[in-house]
Amino acid sequence: MAERDYRGIALEYARTYARQKKRTVGVEVRAACRRFLADLKRKDLELHTKEPDFVCGIIELSFVHSKGESLDGQSLVNRPFTLEPWEIFIIYNVTGFYYKGTNERRYKEAFIYIPRKNGKTSFVAALAFAMDMPLILIPVGIIYIAETGSVILQVSYFKATHGKRLFKMSPLHH
Repeated sequence: MAERDYRGIALEYARTYARQKKRTVGVEVRAACRRFLADLKRKDLELHTKEPDFVCGIIELSFVHSKGESLDGQSLVNRPFTLEPWEIFIIYNVTGFYYKGTNERRYKEAFIYIPRKNGKTSFVAALAFAMDMPLILIPVGIIYIAETGSVILQVSYFKATHGKRLFKMSPLHH
């Protein structure tokens, strides 16, 4: 597999959307791109490429899709992740900037908003794994366990009581 220029992809993404006048991205994305470009010019910050490249490489070489399909309708199951430019930009922005001469990251936390059906769970899990942050994987896993457990309880109770419901509202997955 050919090595991708992740830094170049992140820079191109930032340059493209920082100055764009059309409404193809939200104001928050444009602001993040502008901040990224401004951070590159700051004297007290430096962009390290080793860690973001490592994180991108680990995700693309180690993770595969568990479900979904491409835009042309072909199944993505068991195909390797290929990071989109916006994902590479996020990785570079969060993991790449350090205060000059230190090991202190500029960003210690991030709010990443990803709409439904865009692979957010897989992306966040892969990012947490690659950044050696296993504690983030616990809440992500608990969500699925709790959701499955609530469905099992609801169905079992419904069958055992011949139509009565355990939860007055639907289980957690709604």
